[in-house]
Amino acid sequence: MKKYQRLTQLCSLIIISLVFWLSLNVYHRFEQEAQTGINLRIAVDPETGNQIGLPARWLSQPGQYESEHFSFEFYYTDLSPKSQFLYVPRYEQSLRLSLNGISINSPELLQHWPGPLNFNSAIVAIPDDLLTQANNTLEIEVSTGPLPAGSLSEIYIGEWEDLSSIYHFRLFFEEELRWINYGLFLILFVISTIFSFTEKQAKLYQSLAIAIGVVLLIRAGIFSQIFPRVSLWVPYLFLLSPLGGIAFLAFSFELSERPGFRFIKYGLALSLLGFCAVIFSNLSIRSVALGYATPILILSVLIASIVIIVHSYKQPSPQNSLLFSGGSVFVFSLTHDALARGGLIDSNFMLSHVSTLLILTGLVILLMRRQASISSALTKSRQILSDRLKSREQELETAFRDRAALEKKAATIEERERITAELHDGVAGDLATIIALSEADCSNGGLIRHTAKRALDEIRMIIDTFSFHQNGLVFALASFKERYNKMLSSLAIEFEWDMSTLPNDNSLNAEQSLDVLRIMQESVNNAIQHGKAKRIQITSSIADGLVTIKIRNSGGEQFVFKQTGYGVRNIHQRSAKLPQGGLTILPTIDGTEVSLRFAYAGTLSPNLPQA
Repeated sequence: MKKYQRLTQLCSLIIISLVFWLSLNVYHRFEQEAQTGINLRIAVDPETGNQIGLPARWLSQPGQYESEHFSFEFYYTDLSPKSQFLYVPRYEQSLRLSLNGISINSPELLQHWPGPLNFNSAIVAIPDDLLTQANNTLEIEVSTGPLPAGSLSEIYIGEWEDLSSIYHFRLFFEEELRWINYGLFLILFVISTIFSFTEKQAKLYQSLAIAIGVVLLIRAGIFSQIFPRVSLWVPYLFLLSPLGGIAFLAFSFELSERPGFRFIKYGLALSLLGFCAVIFSNLSIRSVALGYATPILILSVLIASIVIIVHSYKQPSPQNSLLFSGGSVFVFSLTHDALARGGLIDSNFMLSHVSTLLILTGLVILLMRRQASISSALTKSRQILSDRLKSREQELETAFRDRAALEKKAATIEERERITAELHDGVAGDLATIIALSEADCSNGGLIRHTAKRALDEIRMIIDTFSFHQNGLVFALASFKERYNKMLSSLAIEFEWDMSTLPNDNSLNAEQSLDVLRIMQESVNNAIQHGKAKRIQITSSIADGLVTIKIRNSGGEQFVFKQTGYGVRNIHQRSAKLPQGGLTILPTIDGTEVSLRFAYAGTLSPNLPQA
């Protein structure tokens, strides 16, 4: 598989190289077609009379505006009736023309600074009345400055049919392709900016976003045709080149999984240094942009491209094939353009516009494939997690059912034990008494009947409590009231009952409801047996989040603490089992007041301590 991917990289590099080779050959063919007219290659220096061969290059004093003058003599033996055009493929930086002593003015000659890796070019229509079918003199003035480098290519004069091919060819690569590249830069900037906020590898996308953002700024000169004032800011924007170049270098390191984001602060410092050089020195903005900022940009981009090429080669994949081959051609193109711009090789055609398109396309494909891979991995992870959660839910559901069954079984056993205990404590004793009385003396029929009735009441209390707890304590209390109302009437004891404030919902379980009834039962029995009460009042109230039930007896004897025994201790223990429960026994002049308090239903207060 890896061998196949290596072969794909090699094939991609060969195909792109062939495309570049064919493009250069097409350009040279167009140059040859342009030579069917007049090709001016020898000029004369008007001041010295020396001949100058074109293309020519020269250096002026840094920061000074200088002009180079060239004079050409050419002869028309048979002047064509068609309009003639003058084409200058390359010059720096401004151009003035005069033919036979008359100036030629054209918007094509009013060029803005195209940037450090571009040449100016122009094609100008020659007025028909200026050409003669004899000797013609063409004078050209090329101005340089504040940039030190100047150049002038050979000049072509001919009909539009002879020059249109090379003119449109260069126009596509120097103008239209720049718009295409700008659009790709903008797309890449949007993608990297979005990913820098949404992905884990934020530094990778942030580095690329900074680099592309700077490129968008320094390439804003393409808008000068629409907004001419933009050209005034382009040289200043080129001072950001170190930041953009080093940010791209940081991106290449992050792409190869090595830390590089820290480099950006150095790029920012270098850009600030360039601005300081312009502000606090006599250097012109274009001199600093071309002599300081641009070399840093080119060097950083070259190193970054090499790092990307090495990374793509070590990790061959379909999406890396274009990045590898495009990066390789881009390094070659950038080196070619830098050498051509510096005058070290003679070339009128810049290659970086085409190779930039390749590496940008490779980066867009790489980022989209990485994002697709991440999305696929996330989808797969979510599916695996979903399957695991589903399996875990099934396990938990099974465990919950088993636990619920165990809890139900335990609750049933606990309920049985509680009922057994209540029957043992309350009813068994009465039944044992009945048996003993019936065996001892048959004359105790009245006592046996009383004891049996008491045992029956105990059973009813237990049954009522466990029957009515689904509907609330109020129903169990109603049964309690009915039972004691008859008994107290037979004893000539006045009975008052007011439970109107008790909430009619069920927050107490059956055991707690029975504890409440047992406490009330013990209090009433004590009032009858020990207090000799003539009157018993049972009331309820709610205050501070607690329900209070008071059992007050009067008309008898005062409660004496030394008489307390097992029954009083038992009701204290039962009250402690209630939520926030508590019990108070207070003596009165002719009786006792028992106050039972507990939290009930929605009255539970989080600020009140548990009893």
